[in-house]
Amino acid sequence: MRTRFMSGCLVALALVTVGTSRASDISGSWRIEAVDGVAGIDVSRTEVAIGAAAMTVGCNRLRSRAAIANREITFGPVASTRMACPPPLPEIEGRLVAVLADVRTFDVKDGRLRLLDSRGNVLVHLRQAQ
Repeated sequence: MRTRFMSGCLVALALVTVGTSRASDISGSWRIEAVDGVAGIDVSRTEVAIGAAAMTVGCNRLRSRAAIANREITFGPVASTRMACPPPLPEIEGRLVAVLADVRTFDVKDGRLRLLDSRGNVLVHLRQAQ
């Protein structure tokens, strides 16, 4: 079953650069367009700010770290508050945590950022915020 992200999704990721990095390629603010092939997200209400350390899809607060070296990116364990959230927010949070664990590389082209798994499958589509 695919879950659509609700409006009000805010994602901010901690950034740790390693070696020769391309962190400047993904600095700034981004808007989530799709997660794991699920489109229909209210893009105007989403935000990814790489460099901060907090995430939320509208209920619990999530924290993680990202390590970047060249075009590789990995996310550390995700810590979360454990508030009771109305459906489908718990499912969305679970999907986000699972996707972050699988991200291995990224690419940027024409104001679009894609987070990919080890086989090159796109897990998250983002566009640069205006």
